[in-house]
Amino acid sequence: MAAAKFCIEKKAASESALQLHFGIGYYRASTLMSELEEAGLVGPPMGTEPRIVLFDSMLDFVRSLPKDDEEIRDAVLEEAYDLTNADIHALTV
Repeated sequence: MAAAKFCIEKKAASESALQLHFGIGYYRASTLMSELEEAGLVGPPMGTEPRIVLFDSMLDFVRSLPKDDEEIRDAVLEEAYDLTNADIHALTV
């Protein structure tokens, strides 16, 4: 979820930005971008323009995830904010 955090911090998302920041190839960056779109973090491709990031913070994004994705929510919060399980529970109830 480092890619999600990066996109939220930059307020824009593109494959080339992911490539440069993370030192990955185009295929991996494209796969990450597709996953971010599927998760609802970024909008659809807009030609050569960066994609729109649909959330202002990781916390807003995590709160938007379905309740059955509790494991994913916890992992994202733990990685993004270095939170304990008690902190995560307090934020998501």
